Amino acid sequence: MSTKGEFKLCDFGSATTNVIKITNFKDIGIYEEEIQRFTTLAYRAPEMCDLYLKKTINEKSDIWVDFF
Repeated sequence: MSTKGEFKLCDFGSATTNVIKITNFKDIGIYEEEIQRFTTLAYRAPEMCDLYLKKTINEKSDIWVDFF
């Protein structure tokens, strides 16, 4: 949301109804390649930027706020 209270819709490459749980290094390799292929780094949800944190990726990843 901007300082004016506006929202931006962008980059639907990360939109998903799947639940992705990163549990090991093999998962990181598989999903990292997929995320790089279908999403733009500047518009990725934080949990998609650093898969080594092993955060769950789900429909909630589609909505996040960038304050920068």
